[in-house]
Amino acid sequence: ATCPTLSDNAIPIVSSNVEEDSGNADKEENSTKYSSNDSDQDFDTGNMHLNGILSTTFFGASGKVIFGEKTGFVFNIRNRPRDSITYGLYNVYEHLGGEEAAELSFHLTDIVQNVSIDYNEIWTSFESFIYYDGTTSPPVLLRGPPEQNYLSSSVRAGGLSLMAFSIFLSAASMVFVFLYRNSNTIKASQPIFLYCLAFGSALMSCGIFTLSFDESHGWNEHALSHACMSTPWLLVLGFIIIYSGLFSKLWRINKILQYSQKKVEVKHVAGPFAALTLSVVVVLTCWTILDHYSWVRKETNIETGETYGRCASKNTLAYTTPIGLLMSISVIMTFFMSW
Repeated sequence: ATCPTLSDNAIPIVSSNVEEDSGNADKEENSTKYSSNDSDQDFDTGNMHLNGILSTTFFGASGKVIFGEKTGFVFNIRNRPRDSITYGLYNVYEHLGGEEAAELSFHLTDIVQNVSIDYNEIWTSFESFIYYDGTTSPPVLLRGPPEQNYLSSSVRAGGLSLMAFSIFLSAASMVFVFLYRNSNTIKASQPIFLYCLAFGSALMSCGIFTLSFDESHGWNEHALSHACMSTPWLLVLGFIIIYSGLFSKLWRINKILQYSQKKVEVKHVAGPFAALTLSVVVVLTCWTILDHYSWVRKETNIETGETYGRCASKNTLAYTTPIGLLMSISVIMTFFMSW
C-alpha cells in the first residue's frame, strides 16, 4: 500500500493488523536456539510446527487469518493473501510540550480491504487527512528538474544537413535537365517526369525539417502541431509524386515501344498520376480537418516527472491505413510497368 507524502509534523502510516503473540515469539526464539544445537529430529519437529501454523485458518482482529498467496504462477505459502488483510491509514501528529519530549497522537483516517493482486483497491475514508501545514491538500513532491527527452542538437544538425544536401541534389538535377533540355538524351528521358522525380525527392526531404524541432528550440505547442500535420503532407505527397511520375514515364515508353500510337502525349499517361495524387490529397485533407495531427507531451514517469513529446491524433490508424494502401499501389504499379 502507498503512503501519502511524509512530513515533519504529520506522518502517515500504513499498517496491517497482524496478530502477534509475544509468548509464542519467545517460545519460537527458544525453539530456534534449541534446534540449532540439537539433532535433526528436533529441527524436523520445528518444521512440522511451522507447517502446522501455515495450514491453520482462524479469525483475528484484522479479519480472517490464512496463509498461502498465489501471485501469477508463483504460490508462496508464507504470504497472507492480500484480500484477507485490513490495512489502515493513520494520521500522526506531533505535539510539542515545551521542555518535555514531544507527544505523538494518531487518528485512523482510512481503511482498505479486499486488496487485489493489481492493487486496484478502494479506500474507505472516515475523516480527512491533515498535512503538516494544517490543510487537507497534499504538498507538492520535491524532485529535481524532470527529463524532457528533447531532440539532441547533434541529431537535429545531422538531419538538417542531410535534408539540405538532398534538396541541393534535387535542385541541381532540375537545373541540369533545364540546361540540357534540347539534348536528345534528355528529350528521350522525358524532362517533365524527371522534374517530377526531383521535385518529389525534395518534398520528402523537407519532411525532416518539420521533425527537427521541439519546445527546446523555442517552438510552442501550436507551431509544433502545425509541423506535425505538415510532415505526412510532405512525406506522402513526395512519395506519390515520385512513384506516380516514374510509372507514367515507363508507361509512356511502353506505349511507344508497342507502336500502338504514333505519338504518345503526357496527357495520355497522366490519368493514374492524377488519380493517386488526388486520392492522397483527399485523405490528408480529411485527416487535417477531422482529426488534426497535433503535438502532445505526456508524462512517462509519475515519480520523476519525465516526459516525452510526439505527434499524435485520436484515430491515426484510420488515415494511415488508406494512405499506406495508396502508396503501395503506386509502388506495385511502377514495379509492374518496369517489368
